Amino acid sequence: MKHYALIITSLLSLMGCADGNQATSHQCVVPLENGFSSIDSLNNCTVAVAFVCENINRQEKSLDITAYREFLYDSVTINRLQKGDTLMLKGEPIVVDSLERRDGFVGINGGIERRGVDLTAHEGGTYRATTFNNHSIYQEIGNTTLKLADDFILIDCGEDFSDPCDTISENQYTYLSNLPENRRDFFQMNTRIRIESGLVKEINRRWIP
Repeated sequence: MKHYALIITSLLSLMGCADGNQATSHQCVVPLENGFSSIDSLNNCTVAVAFVCENINRQEKSLDITAYREFLYDSVTINRLQKGDTLMLKGEPIVVDSLERRDGFVGINGGIERRGVDLTAHEGGTYRATTFNNHSIYQEIGNTTLKLADDFILIDCGEDFSDPCDTISENQYTYLSNLPENRRDFFQMNTRIRIESGLVKEINRRWIP
């Protein structure tokens, strides 16, 4: 096993991707940190999650979640991307053979329609790796149980883009238990939780096409 690990490390070193080092003439672009390194380090961060209403324990004030990471990249680095560079995605090195640029979009190696990569401009000076319908690419990082803060806020948007968002700061458990069957599932594509000092302070579900 160590032998294979050594081979992989050597290959990444040749492409300038080991430990973030650059090769002599090309750069290796790695995803930005998401504010956590593992499922056990969700202390002060915002993370994409999936759960159902039945995963909420009112007595224990807890929430069982499956957590996911998005793949975000620094926009300055992406704007400097050129042929021969390497992009790391889901732990895999992708050597850039071709680039297509237009407003807020970078297509690598023909984009996802040709088994390449799509990068779409995102907030905070970043690009995110996207798939069809402009959804982010997600990678599951694990399951865990988190404590809910006593004053946690729930922001819940309607089923349609034009529907308003409701901010629930009281009787959150009652609201969640009374949701109709078709609204009881929260998905990583539309749900984020904000965690402070290990406590869930906000659950935010927004409509996504």
